[in-house]
Amino acid sequence: MVFYMATRYEGENGEVDLFIIDSIPRDNKTKVPVHGMLSVLLQWHEEDPVDDWERKRNEVIYSYQGNRNPFIDRPEFVEMIWGTYVGVEDYAKDEAKELIMVLDVLGREVEIERGVLQFYIYSDGSVEKRVLR
Repeated sequence: MVFYMATRYEGENGEVDLFIIDSIPRDNKTKVPVHGMLSVLLQWHEEDPVDDWERKRNEVIYSYQGNRNPFIDRPEFVEMIWGTYVGVEDYAKDEAKELIMVLDVLGREVEIERGVLQFYIYSDGSVEKRVLR
């Protein structure tokens, strides 16, 4: 859920821009929209993979709200965005990076659109989180 919220809430349309950080703020009364600890969330993600119960819950939520948690459908997105994902780049260092897919915050493949948070997936395995102006 936290990974979804960090990608969904980007400060557009008046909402706050939530960040996952790998520290705990000194001031526990901070109004800054942060959530820590990234390293713990990554560890939990690895140790407790998505199961059938979570997939079914995602389907039920979709049936009511019309949106999905892309990190349930595509758990590899967590590693690609926040982890140490090793992709095609290790095997194709000399090849040019090519855009192969654009995804919205729900993990659906979409066309490039201005003013909307999207994830650009490249042939070298890298992922960019972008809002085109």
